[in-house]
Amino acid sequence: MAGDEGLAQKQDAVEEVVQSVVQQVVGTIDETKVVSKKRRLCRYPGCTKVIKSQGHCQRHGARAKRCKVEGCDKQAQGTHDGMCKRHWKAINFPLPPPAKEDLPPPPEGESVYDSILPQSISYRPTSIKSKSKDYEGNTASNRMDPLDPPFADGMTVMPLVSFLREGRAK
Repeated sequence: MAGDEGLAQKQDAVEEVVQSVVQQVVGTIDETKVVSKKRRLCRYPGCTKVIKSQGHCQRHGARAKRCKVEGCDKQAQGTHDGMCKRHWKAINFPLPPPAKEDLPPPPEGESVYDSILPQSISYRPTSIKSKSKDYEGNTASNRMDPLDPPFADGMTVMPLVSFLREGRAK
C-alpha cells in the first residue's frame, strides 16, 4: 500500500505542474489582448463603425481611392500600389505572347462576312405570284404581311439559308 501512496503523491505533483503551466499560458494570452491597438471610430454621431478615410466609415462619406490608371473607375486596393486588381495583375504578371502553333490559320477563300451576311441582313422576303393558297384561303399575292409563314413554292430564300443548304460552309 505504500506504493499506492507514492503514486498518488506523484500524480498530485504532476497536476500542480500542469496547472501552473496553464496559468502561465493563459496569463500571457490575457496580456496580449490588453496590448491590442484601439481602433478609431467614425465621427458621424452615433456610428460605431471603424473609419475608412477622412474620419468616416464608407457609409457616412469616406471616399474610396480610385485606380491610378487613367480612365479606370474601379476602386484601388491597398496592397496593389494604388491600382485595381486588373491593372496590377496586368503590370506585375503580363501574359506571354501566344506561340505560333496556337494562332489560327490564315483565311482561305471567300468569307461569309464579305458578301453573304450583308445580303442576308438587307434581305426582304418577296413572293412570286402564285395561285397556291395557304390554310386560310389567301393567295401569295394578296397576303398583306410579308412576315407571314411563307408558302412552300413561290418564295425566295434568304442568301445565308441557301448558302448553308448548299453545303459551302466548311
